[in-house]
Amino acid sequence: MLDTSVVASVDPIPLPAPTWLLTFFLLFTFVLHVVPMSVTLGGGFWAIWAAGRADRPAYRELAARLGRWLPYWTAAAVTTGVAVLLFLQVLYGPVFYAASVVLAWPWLSVIGLLLVGYYGYYFRAYRFAKNPTAAFYVGVVAWLAFALIAFIFVNQMTLMLHPERHLGLYLASARGLHTNLAEPTLLPRYLHMLVGAVAVAALWVAGLGALALRRGESEAGRAVLVLGATGFISATALEMLLGFFLLLAQPHEVLSVVASGAAGPLGLVLALALALSAMRILLKARTSNSPSTAVLVGAGHLVVVIVLMVLIRHLTRQATLGGALAISAMPVAPQWGLILAFVVLLVAGLATVGWMLRALSLAKAARPG
Repeated sequence: MLDTSVVASVDPIPLPAPTWLLTFFLLFTFVLHVVPMSVTLGGGFWAIWAAGRADRPAYRELAARLGRWLPYWTAAAVTTGVAVLLFLQVLYGPVFYAASVVLAWPWLSVIGLLLVGYYGYYFRAYRFAKNPTAAFYVGVVAWLAFALIAFIFVNQMTLMLHPERHLGLYLASARGLHTNLAEPTLLPRYLHMLVGAVAVAALWVAGLGALALRRGESEAGRAVLVLGATGFISATALEMLLGFFLLLAQPHEVLSVVASGAAGPLGLVLALALALSAMRILLKARTSNSPSTAVLVGAGHLVVVIVLMVLIRHLTRQATLGGALAISAMPVAPQWGLILAFVVLLVAGLATVGWMLRALSLAKAARPG
């Protein structure tokens, strides 16, 4: 049973929208964030893998192409992540801020690590052709920075779910140097996220191979397609295994709450079925003469899986917090004009990003090399 006496009082300022709407925005923006975040982290892994085998022209070109795109994916991950953090702080402020105080220095170090990773990706993008060795090692450092950021985030997000620990950790030391390493779900959750990012980025690699085949680059395109499809299948299989261990690491009472409704079990079964279907599709795509459609269908499967995983993650978060923080009881004073303005700007922003990505893709396709 959680000791709710350690949870800070809810902000007396009313919420600007009903909690159900703010929750929807939180989950929606998190889905938007998961894809570029996964490609940023997982794409860095595949860029390192390909650069380490640059003696093969297909992999050398793949490493260069991945490197050129990663700064854009990173910008998208950061931009969408800001929206997620804003809605998270509005709804879960009392536990989120308490956890960030206990983990103050690791949490603040995210900014510095982000600069290392971001500029490291830019360095590799512009230096790979002239100095591939330096670009390779800088790329490794950049990827490690992003992997460490992910680890810090998992520490923060798991600690905020256990407000009964906050006061004890703070009284033990107020220096803000704590972590949440004793949390049983931390390691499987981190590995689940990390391998999932590798799987998502592998599908991107497979898509690049399919596009190369359409351009007539039969040998190089096939090699990249096989790499991406095989990487996706392997990482997804490992992801399922890690997901099983993550479930086992959850407290019994949390699993009972999640399993008590239809959404949790149905979501897990559907996500598993879609993941297996995507693996089957990518397995066939490796030898297909026109794999573009297969890769797109597999990507569609993956998007639905991501949505389901986000919903299950939310159910688990609610079950873990229990009665410690009842967001449904928070005071609400809707400001519909501001909400409408946000929705309009969100749609316009997404349309603008879509147009920019299309223009950038066409420009890079027309540019030799």
